[in-house]
Amino acid sequence: IVVLEIKQIFEYPEVLDDWIYTKINDRWKDHKFHVKKAAYKKWNTVEERLANPPHNVVESQWRVLVEVWNTDLKKQAICQINKENREKQKFHHTTGSKPHAKCAAE
Repeated sequence: IVVLEIKQIFEYPEVLDDWIYTKINDRWKDHKFHVKKAAYKKWNTVEERLANPPHNVVESQWRVLVEVWNTDLKKQAICQINKENREKQKFHHTTGSKPHAKCAAE
């Protein structure tokens, strides 16, 4: 959408479309990083985070961001538990994609 708006305002060769898209994507990631650092990590609970949205983010969008970032934290916790469980395994699966029934028959 942003690329279409830029095309309406500026004249440039189509070769630059990928570069422009990459730059827009980089800036968006930077913006989310700074918003998360300044407004999300500042508070410890979901309630505090929702009660104190940053001035430059629409409140409905802030709620979605908080929900997504909280999901990420849950995923990280689950990943850490799974990593620890994998390290506890004594025997590793080494048959690849071969079915266990075929291995047993051989």
